[in-house]
Parts: sequence; C-alpha cells; structure tokens
Amino acid sequence: MKKLFVSMIILIVFAMLCIQPSLANESELPENQNYLNLSNFEMIPGYSHMAKTIHPIYVIPNSTYTVVLDLGFIGQHEMYLGSVGAIIQDVSTSSTSEKLLLADYPNNRVYFEFTPVSSYIHFLEFPMIPENYKAIMYQGTYQDFTRYETFAHSSTISKYYGVVPMDFDDQLSDDAVKNLVTAKNPLNQSIPVTIESTNYQPSGNMPGLYTMVLVAGYLDTYHRYELDIRVFDVTKPVIHAPASIDVPISERKTIEEIKALITVTDNVDTLSSTNLIVTHDTYSSATQVGTYSMTFEITDSSQNTSSLTVPIVITDTQGPVITGPSSIFIYATEQPLTTENIMSRFTAFDQEENVSKPITIMTNSYNQQTIPGVYQMKFESTDNIGNKTSFYLNVHVIENRGPIFTANDLILSVSAANQMTDQQLVDWFNQQASLLGIETSNVNIYFNEYEKNVSLGGSYYVYMRYEHENQEQIARILVNVKEGKDSNWLSIGLIGLAVISTGVGFVMIKKRK
Repeated sequence: MKKLFVSMIILIVFAMLCIQPSLANESELPENQNYLNLSNFEMIPGYSHMAKTIHPIYVIPNSTYTVVLDLGFIGQHEMYLGSVGAIIQDVSTSSTSEKLLLADYPNNRVYFEFTPVSSYIHFLEFPMIPENYKAIMYQGTYQDFTRYETFAHSSTISKYYGVVPMDFDDQLSDDAVKNLVTAKNPLNQSIPVTIESTNYQPSGNMPGLYTMVLVAGYLDTYHRYELDIRVFDVTKPVIHAPASIDVPISERKTIEEIKALITVTDNVDTLSSTNLIVTHDTYSSATQVGTYSMTFEITDSSQNTSSLTVPIVITDTQGPVITGPSSIFIYATEQPLTTENIMSRFTAFDQEENVSKPITIMTNSYNQQTIPGVYQMKFESTDNIGNKTSFYLNVHVIENRGPIFTANDLILSVSAANQMTDQQLVDWFNQQASLLGIETSNVNIYFNEYEKNVSLGGSYYVYMRYEHENQEQIARILVNVKEGKDSNWLSIGLIGLAVISTGVGFVMIKKRK
C-alpha cells in the first residue's frame, strides 16, 4: 500500500513538471500576430548583412509559419534573390534548414514558409539591411497575409476591451457601434478605426452576445479594441383580450376555448395564446350567473413576464322553454274553448333556474270565436333576470254547420201514429198564433191533404181559414210525414210566422210508422 502511495506521488510530481513548462510557454505567445521581435536580433559581425536571434522564439510545433519581408527591409539582398535565404534551427533537435526568399515583386516583398517540429526555434541567419522595419512572422500561409504589423511586447497595451449594451428595439448599425470608439496616434492626431471582425449584423440581431474587433494602425503598429455587444430585450409580451368575455351558462367554455379568444404579441418571440399560463381562476368552479375572472401570464425567452386579468361574465340569455301545441282545432258548433282550457295545455320551464314559470297571454284574437277562421294567440314567459320567450298558438275554428232553412211557417213535428183531429189542428193553430201575438177568430179547416195520407210518408198541406182584424185570411200548415219505428213526438218548434195578404203559413212534421 505504501509503495502504491509513493508511486502516485511520483506520477503527480512528474505531471506537474511536464505541465508547468507548457503553461509558461503559452505566455510567450505574441500579443498580436507578429512573432518577430526585432530587438531579439543582432547582426552577425562581418557576415554579409545577416542577423541572428539572441533568444529562441516560441512557436507551436507542426504549424505552418510564414515570414514576410519588405524589399526595403532586405536591402541589397534583393540583388541575390534565388540564392539568399534564412537558416532556421529547431532547438530541441539542433537540426537546421534553409528557406530561400521567394519574390512577390508586384507587392514589393519577399517571403518564405516553414513548419517547425519543436517549440523553440533560432534564426541562425536572417537577411536584413533595413531601410524600413516592415517584417512579420505569423502563423499561417502566405495567402493569409493581410498587412505588416509591429511586434507587440507583453508590456505594451495593444488590445482594449469594452461592453456595449444594446436594446433589441433600438439597435445601432455596425458603423454606429464602430463610431462609438475613436483613436489617436502618439502625436494626438485622430486616425481611422476600422472593423477587423464581427458577428454583429447591421440590423436584426437577436438578443445575445456579439463581438466586434476594431483596429487602428500607426506606422505598422496596430492596436485593437474588442467590444462585447450585448443585445438585450426588456420589452414585455403584450396580451390582447376583450374587455370582458361573456359565456352563456348553457354553453360553458373550457379554459382552452377562452384562451382562443386572446392573442399575444412580442417584439422578439413568436408567442400565441397556447403559451398562456393561468395563475388565478374563479370562473372554472362557478355554477351561477355572475362576473368571475381569470388571470393569464406569459414569459418570453428573455424572461420578460406579462399578466392580464380578464373578467368572464356567465350570462343567462335563454328565456323559459314554452311547451304546448302550435295549433288547436275546434268545430264551429262545439262549445268554444275557455282561456283556462287553452292554458292548461301549456307549460313553461326555465332550465337555468330549474323551475317552472308562469305564462302570460299577450294577445288573443280568438276570444271564444265561433265564426270559422284561424285565430292567433301570443303567449310569453319571463325568467328572473328578464329573458323572455314568446310562443304563438293558432286556433282553427272549422265550419261544420249545414244549410239553415227559414220559412214563414210554423213547424210542427209529430209521429204518424199520433194522428191529429181537425179540432186538434185548429186548437194548435190558435195556440201558435196567440204565441206570435196574432189575434184570430172563426178558425176552421178549409182543405186537408194530410187527412188521407197519415200513414204514408211525404209532405202534405192543411189549409186554415180564419179572420184577422175583420178580414178573412187563409194560411196553410205543411205536414212532413217521416217513416219511423217509435211513436213519440220528435219535437215541436216554432220557426216563424208571418202575416201576409194570403194568410199565415205553418209546417207540421210527422213520422210514419
């Protein structure tokens, strides 16, 4: 166990020794892209204007590096291009390699590329007869070259940092952000600032963090300003709802159906009513008509929260239900229907109040009419909050009366078995005339057709002679003899009696056996 512990300690110490140099080397990387510290070079005495490094240069092994030199930097070496180069030594292996200068005359510069195999290199020979100091070594190929840049010492402030807060609803353009920063040279003269790199768009940036690197240069010395652009959203979503939502008690809506009546808008996110959360609810448990409420809440992706309380009015808009026939039929000869009889056929019930309601007659054109026709009655019933229901009834009075015969005779109905003597006919005539207020005297039978046909069916006349107001008059009685089994009188009725110049007319109806 002790041996195992000692072994672990040795491994940890070894790892720390291995890691520590690596961490130290990372700090040796240049502050900008240029690895060439000209103060680390010295001319080789008496050796054709060649220089060498004093201290090794830290590089990243197996990465491609490029050295670019201005023609003014190499001086007379330009005359020997094709045979002039630099000798590079890998410190860890002590191996050397020569890289010839390649010309790029259109741009007045030369270059060479190399790939180190160790973390440190020396330039054993480096061509320089500088008329200027345009020289750079950077990680990458020649195609990646953008410009010369003076080496930045670790003590030099070559990079600045800042933060720009940006409201999503009031975004600045990239140029406007750039103009927030100004630069001056050591002579206190303003120099231009350009955008070196950015992921911030001129407009339409969503909430989040963006970076913009600004650069300003003076005599191949470039300083950078790195801006963190923080686009934030402080605008709350907006909940749009009616001033109140009316819900019939007979057609209760679910919460989702109520949500569908609400809309949501947001300046950034696409939100809908389905995203609403109910935080307070007195409506769902309500069972009676009244005003209740629901509170809805919604939060956008920037955690801006809005809430809205919506009044929900449970209403009763339905009147009582009146049940009964829409039409009633009655014959003209039947006893007219009373109001009570008609109303007994109808009921009214309010479903919301769960109670029967009275019915009121609003109009009535029937009023026990016996004249054939269609008459309308209007009924009405009202619940406790004033909802009314109307119902219309048509009363059909149907004609069933036959023809009505009128005559200026008396109608006498007798049985053929009960024969009337002449004196009985005279007495009956006097009685009927007296009932009619007609004074008669000296009444006698003038001619009798009925006398010889009492056992036969048919119509016969009995002619009566009498005096009225001292004038002799003649009237006749019509006797209708009908066949029948009974011997009872059917009826005796007075239809009418008229005094005319020729006399008074009577009708007598008898049944024959």
